[in-house]
Amino acid sequence: MERSQTGKEQTSTSVVSKITRNAVFLLLSRTTEIVFAVITISLLARYLGVNDYGDYSFVMAFVAIIITAASFGIDFIMTREIAKNKDKASSLVVSAIVVRSITFVIIILLISGFLFFTGYPSRIAFAIIIALLFENIRLLLFVFISVFRAFEKMSYEVILTIITQSISFGLTLFVIICNLGFIAIFIASGISYIVGAFLSLGIIYKRFFKLRAEKIFLSVISLIKESYTLAVGIIVKLVYINIDVLLLKAMKSSADVALFQAPHKLFLSLNFLPSSIVMAAFPAFSRFSRDSSDSLMKIYEMLLKIVLLIMIPITVFCFSMSEPIIKAIFSTGFIEAHIPFKIIMLTLPFVSMDFLLSFVLVSIGEQRIVMWNGIFCLIFNVLLDLLLIPKFSYNGAAVATLCAYFLSFLFVSYCIAKRLRTIPIGAVLKEFVCGGFMWIFFSLFHGYNLFFVWPGAFLVFLGTFWALSIFSEKELTFVKDFIKLKTGFLL
Repeated sequence: MERSQTGKEQTSTSVVSKITRNAVFLLLSRTTEIVFAVITISLLARYLGVNDYGDYSFVMAFVAIIITAASFGIDFIMTREIAKNKDKASSLVVSAIVVRSITFVIIILLISGFLFFTGYPSRIAFAIIIALLFENIRLLLFVFISVFRAFEKMSYEVILTIITQSISFGLTLFVIICNLGFIAIFIASGISYIVGAFLSLGIIYKRFFKLRAEKIFLSVISLIKESYTLAVGIIVKLVYINIDVLLLKAMKSSADVALFQAPHKLFLSLNFLPSSIVMAAFPAFSRFSRDSSDSLMKIYEMLLKIVLLIMIPITVFCFSMSEPIIKAIFSTGFIEAHIPFKIIMLTLPFVSMDFLLSFVLVSIGEQRIVMWNGIFCLIFNVLLDLLLIPKFSYNGAAVATLCAYFLSFLFVSYCIAKRLRTIPIGAVLKEFVCGGFMWIFFSLFHGYNLFFVWPGAFLVFLGTFWALSIFSEKELTFVKDFIKLKTGFLL
């Protein structure tokens, strides 16, 4: 019995070590993306101005919704299925390419017809078509990246991210310096996706397997059957994330779109931290969903605490420093955007938990819950937008977004409690108490030098966290191992 228990502990330790190692790689990948994205957004906001940046935001929001339909939610299903059975990897990749190619052709024809008959300005319509074309290539890149994640070789993703982001940034900078115009911005990003797709395919051929077309029809049908509910859920959720932009464009001006979408995009980019941790853990979630639900819950609960440990201090910092952050990144022309940024930032911890809980549900085959959650929150968000935007414009859209994100978290938490067990509410509340003390400290001393105040505020957070004993002894051991691993990796 003791030997069995020891074996389980060693297995759990090995799994957590693998998760932490892969989380470090994904954090590096996401950090690279965020650094380049923030710099690029800042440059584009200054280059385009408020009105043209509003048009750019509209195109990207429109394309994000449409291209997700072409993705069909396949990446996550591929990662889950390959993690369970690596022999299926080759047929799944070929099937994914087939499905995405067919759906893309259908969508590009439908959208071209829609743009023609609705009379969109030619510049906007052409930008949408160009962006759709290159985003489909990006979806193929994601197919290949899902292989790296399923095999838990996230180091390849870091390499690809650094290369593609460097190319995209360099070409965007070239567009700005040479003043090549609105359309060239989308082409710059697209070229980087082409390079990334070819590089990733080469890595798969050399390091993993060669693509073979075996029983493709059956494999395609199986993949569609597994992914369609998740696809609908992702599409609907992406629509409700971007619906504010579309409704602001319809009811207000491009400037209103920019003053909402600029801080919202910055908010979404901050989720790279929890997404890195969750994506590193997803293959383990998928295996444990088949072999050990108890191990699944233990790892998920520990990761929930870690995610909040990271995201609550970030929330307090961004909420308190919203005005200087917006001014530094987007210029003084966007200064009014600090209010919607402050409003939306309040949901960051809940969005991070929602992301983790949703992936736990997908790992146990409950992707239909993600779908219904997206549908419910979309309807709720649209109703609030229609009520608030006419009177409060981008601030009203921010309030609607806040409410929809929080509702999504409540719905997913309820479903997790029904399928597995209730989230550790006590630990979650304790971490919010830590954040409250951090915010009080900053409020009392914000008039002093910020280089001393913010480290002090963070120490208050950590001190309160330690005093409340939020981590168990075993979880503390895992966290120490993570810190050692991360430090050793960086050194």
